[in-house]
Amino acid sequence: MANMYNNVGAVYNMQGDSKNALLQHQKSLEIKLRVFSRKHPLVAKSYYNIGRVYEAQGKGEEALDQFKKSHEINIRVYKQNHPDAANSKYGMRRVYEERNEMDMARELFLECQRMTPRCMDPATVTRSWLQTLHSEPVGVPKRVSESDERDIHDPLVRRIPFATLLSSFIAILMNI
Repeated sequence: MANMYNNVGAVYNMQGDSKNALLQHQKSLEIKLRVFSRKHPLVAKSYYNIGRVYEAQGKGEEALDQFKKSHEINIRVYKQNHPDAANSKYGMRRVYEERNEMDMARELFLECQRMTPRCMDPATVTRSWLQTLHSEPVGVPKRVSESDERDIHDPLVRRIPFATLLSSFIAILMNI
């Protein structure tokens, strides 16, 4: 039942109906909290999904809080060697970028960059994630300072397709 609410919430969010998306993701979270411990990976995914909805609504502080909750669980469960840990951190980066806190956004981006190669352990990587990793190049955050120019030319920075990675994880979540 929790997965059904999660999937419906994801569809509402993709359609731009953040109010209904939030309600569905909150229902999913409530069920998961009753069934699993507060530190379960599926609870982390619900916090992340709620953060995405808040982000879509322009509620950065609420989104950041949800991404942090997700990240704390992911780090506790997976350590640094899992795509979900990088993904939740990347969610935080997007919020800081939107707030124009570019130093923090850049720091989080670079942390994600360092985490991603360590996520290549076969036990933690899905086939679709590997396909995504080699699909399209991506740059650094939207507002790049001159001091960041050197990072744009780093091949590792250009090979981490976070936007594509995120959409792949949404697709994976919808199939759980």
